[in-house]
Amino acid sequence: MKFKLSYRSNIMYNELIQFDYEKISVDFDILVTSFDQRMLQDWTVSIHILYDSAERTRNCICIAKRGVTYSPNKEKELSIIIPFPKSNEIDWGLPKKCFVTGVPHIEEKYFHFIEVDFTSFKNIENYVQFAISKGLQELFEIGFTLKGKKVRLENENR
Repeated sequence: MKFKLSYRSNIMYNELIQFDYEKISVDFDILVTSFDQRMLQDWTVSIHILYDSAERTRNCICIAKRGVTYSPNKEKELSIIIPFPKSNEIDWGLPKKCFVTGVPHIEEKYFHFIEVDFTSFKNIENYVQFAISKGLQELFEIGFTLKGKKVRLENENR
């Protein structure tokens, strides 16, 4: 089984979102080595990190309860939504012009929610590092099903 990580956004001006991609990549590689790579070895699990507004996500990191499986391509897609506050809510927040308006709240029945206290972070870089790492860790602890097999971190890795 191979793993891929990608970034997508519902926020304009992505250049305002700064963090150490290399550190996240290294942490991700360490995390996925915990899995038996021979299990479903010809499958690829793609994890999409999606940036969105804190208002839409209720100030929570959101982990999709279900992914999309493309059996002919042997690919499973999973999503983690990272919320961003506005600059009028916290110093390092994003300007209002960055956010798409009129988008409904994320429905609870489709996601696991992890509350975030934005005030515990000094800047956007520290926040993004934490949020992505936390989202990935939780996703792998919750696990997902692929070809009828539950894939998740074992107890000793938690």
